[in-house]
Amino acid sequence: MTRTIILVFILFAFPFFGYATHIVGGEITYQCEGYNVDDDTYTYTITLTVYNDCGPANVNNTFFDDLASIGIFEGNDLYETLLINYPGNYTLIDTELNNPCVSIPISACVRKAVYESSVDLSFENGAYDIVYQRCCRNWSISNINNAGTTGMTLHAYIPEPIDSTCNSSPVFDVLPPSFLCNNYDFELDFSASDADGDSLVYDLCTPFWGATVDIPQPSPPESPPFFNISWATGYNASDPFSTVNGLILDSQTGILSGMPDEIGIFAVAICVKEYRNGVLLSEVFRDYQINIYNCPSVVESVFAEQQADDLCSGLEIVFENTSS
Repeated sequence: MTRTIILVFILFAFPFFGYATHIVGGEITYQCEGYNVDDDTYTYTITLTVYNDCGPANVNNTFFDDLASIGIFEGNDLYETLLINYPGNYTLIDTELNNPCVSIPISACVRKAVYESSVDLSFENGAYDIVYQRCCRNWSISNINNAGTTGMTLHAYIPEPIDSTCNSSPVFDVLPPSFLCNNYDFELDFSASDADGDSLVYDLCTPFWGATVDIPQPSPPESPPFFNISWATGYNASDPFSTVNGLILDSQTGILSGMPDEIGIFAVAICVKEYRNGVLLSEVFRDYQINIYNCPSVVESVFAEQQADDLCSGLEIVFENTSS
């Protein structure tokens, strides 16, 4: 009985220091490779990036798809299903706090797998939607109702070529750290680059729900329209976690900043709208999980070593403060 009580206490006292292994986000992007005269199609490279946490069960490819299924839809009609073999994954260690006054409380990291394939699109019936769905998220997520049974839909839109010029989507530049320190200012870089030089506008948005516990890897995935996740009370797209003076996303740079004032695990989504000559072409987004910890302070009170002669040369002594 005693062991059971202690175990329950530990699980509730430190709900997100223990490791499970779940999806923690991802994105879909595409690049146009050119026009094919022979069959009047355009070739695109589709890139699916999936992030999982570093639970002990995820040493190799556990919880990554052995065969990722990406659906390409013309409206509600399935045009093609891309089945992409597992490419392997690599670990991204979160070590850069950019704050010398705190230390990392745990070994924080995510694993990343990048699936790629090419497809020829004819645009006979208009634009295309690229879709990937996967279940499930982390039960410990604070801002989603029934998070452990809530899946994820990743989506990108490919518009029809304009004047025979096909479009490439924006691509996120870097993956920011997956954790923040409670009660400390932060800046996360969600900036993207566009090969066509189009204007990009950033916004916070609501992640899409997708896939189920019974069918965690649907093949093909469901067609549009998609359902939003169910926010827990007190949370929404603009306020996915509590901050001291509000969460700020620079719409021109993609820099997300603020000061969190609660600990927990939170789902966020960053949308990137792509404009050309003032016309909206497409939108991609990153579904991502952010962990907020109470980080131990690093405080060191140190004075430079004094020479013996200095200590005996009057009633005033000058100390060199090397505290940090």
